[in-house]
Amino acid sequence: MKEWNATLIERIHDAATQEEMVAIMDFVKSTGYLRYNVDFSQCKAEDFAALAFEDQKKILLDCLDINHLYVNYGDMQDEAYKLSDYDLRLNHAFYEDKV
Repeated sequence: MKEWNATLIERIHDAATQEEMVAIMDFVKSTGYLRYNVDFSQCKAEDFAALAFEDQKKILLDCLDINHLYVNYGDMQDEAYKLSDYDLRLNHAFYEDKV
């Protein structure tokens, strides 16, 4: 299975600077799967940047929807996920008799 938000979680944990966290927040705002009750439109970049580094990490981790740690089987064909042919074939072979 292709990891989706799991990759973002790794990026957040691996970030070493506040600048990286701001870049990750911008990425999450545009492409990450967020919890249904998160509205980043009210969050100003300068306010987020002013937070303590560990607070930035906690906020981003709390905002991610854990239901999207992996790409759903039904969504695998979506080009936004950039699944390789190998990953697609492997998942189709695995789920062939189960779907």
